[in-house]
Amino acid sequence: MEVIQKPVKNFSDRKGYVPMFICIHIGDGDQKSIYQTFRNLANQKSAHYSVDYDGIVWQFVDEKFAAWANGIKAYPTAKIIKNNIQLNPNLISISIENAGFGNKDITEAQYKTLGELVKDICERWKIPLDREHIIGHREIYKWKTCPGRVSVSKILAL
Repeated sequence: MEVIQKPVKNFSDRKGYVPMFICIHIGDGDQKSIYQTFRNLANQKSAHYSVDYDGIVWQFVDEKFAAWANGIKAYPTAKIIKNNIQLNPNLISISIENAGFGNKDITEAQYKTLGELVKDICERWKIPLDREHIIGHREIYKWKTCPGRVSVSKILAL
C-alpha cells in the first residue's frame, strides 16, 4: 500500500500519550477538498490519513502527533472514550478520513485499503484489532452521523 505524504500544520503534541484506538470518518467531499480543509489553519481540523475512492492513501499528520478530528466529546458510546473521559480523544487516537458522503457507502477499493491501513496501524501501536478499539466518529460525539454508512465491522472483517 502506497502512502502519499501531504503534510499539514493542524496538529499538536501527544503530551506523552500513545494511540489507543482508531477513529473512522467520512469527509463529506473528495480527497482534494479534505486536504484543502486541513491545510487551512483557521479550520483547526485534521486527520492522520484519508483514503480516496480508488484506495489511494494520503497522510496529513505523522502518527507520533495528535491530529484534530476527535476532540469534542458529547455523550460518547465508545468504551475506550468512557474509560478515558478526562482526556482529549485526539491524544490517544489515529484518525482516518474517507472521501465520500455520509449518505452513501464507500467503495470496495476504500474498504480494502482501510482494512490494510487499520491492520498496519494496529500492529505498529499494538492496538487490539477489535470493535472496542476501531470506532466511528459518532461513538465519540453523539450528534455526528460520521462515518455515515461506512461499516466499521466490514473494515475489521477485511
